[in-house]
Amino acid sequence: MQGEGNEAARAAVQERVFILAYQLFAKQADALGKFFLGDWQHFDAQKGSLSKFIRYRLDRRMMDMENEDQQRMPADVYDEMQDRVVRKEVPLESVNRPIGEEGQTLEDILEEDSAPMEDSYVVDDAICELIVLVLNLQHQLSGRANNPTRIQYFRMFFTANVTGYLLEEGVPGVLARREQDVLHALDLHFLDYVMAELCRSLIAIAMSRLKHYGELVDGRPMEEETPLPIPLDVYQTYSLRHDGKKVGVSAISMQWKAYRLFLRSRILDG
Repeated sequence: MQGEGNEAARAAVQERVFILAYQLFAKQADALGKFFLGDWQHFDAQKGSLSKFIRYRLDRRMMDMENEDQQRMPADVYDEMQDRVVRKEVPLESVNRPIGEEGQTLEDILEEDSAPMEDSYVVDDAICELIVLVLNLQHQLSGRANNPTRIQYFRMFFTANVTGYLLEEGVPGVLARREQDVLHALDLHFLDYVMAELCRSLIAIAMSRLKHYGELVDGRPMEEETPLPIPLDVYQTYSLRHDGKKVGVSAISMQWKAYRLFLRSRILDG
C-alpha cells in the first residue's frame, strides 16, 4: 500500500492494527508506543507475520524500558568468593568497563541493540522451535530412531551447534531470553569435555574457548585450538573416553546426517 494515492487506505489499516494491538497488549501500552514510533516502519510482510514481529520487538522495548528505569542490567560476572560465574544485576555503565586481558567488554559480548534486525524475528522462531525439539527428543523421535544412542548424539550435536555459534557470534537476545531452556537442552558432559573452562551460562561459553585439539583427540596438535565446526574425531574420542565405546567416524557421520535430516523435516520443511 506504499505510494501516492493510498495514504487514506493505509492510514485506516494502520489505525485498525494499532487499536487491535493495544487491546491485545494492554499491559504493555508504554512499550507499544515506543514500538509504533521506532519499529513499525521496519515491518516487512515478505519476511514473516506481523504478530511475530510485534511480539519480538515488544520484548525488546520492554527490556529497554526496564533498563532505563533501573539503570541496571543482568550480566554473568565472575564471583571471587564463590569462584564461579554468577548472574548479577550490574550498573549499565559497567558494560563498557574492560574485562579480560585484551580489554574486551561485556558490550563486545552482548548483542548490539542497534544491529539490523529486520528478519531476526523469523530466525527467532526457528531457534525457539529447535530448543523445544531437543528438550523433547524422546517424544519427537519415533520407531527405531527413538533410542538412547540417537538421543545422546543429537544432544551432542546441538551442544556443538550452540557452542560454535556463541563463540563466533556472542549471545543473541533470543538465546539470552531462553537461557535456562538452552542449558537444559545441552549435553553438559560433552560441553565440559570440549570447553577450556567450566561454563554454566551462555556468556561464560561465549567468553571461553575450546580446548586444544590435542587435548581432545590423541595425536592432534597440542598447540592448535579445536576448529569449528567440531571435527567428527572429537565425538569419536569422547565416546571412547566417556562411555568406553569404540565408534567409527563413518557411524558418527551417519548420526550427523540423521540429525540434519531431523531438523530439516521438523523446522525447515515444517
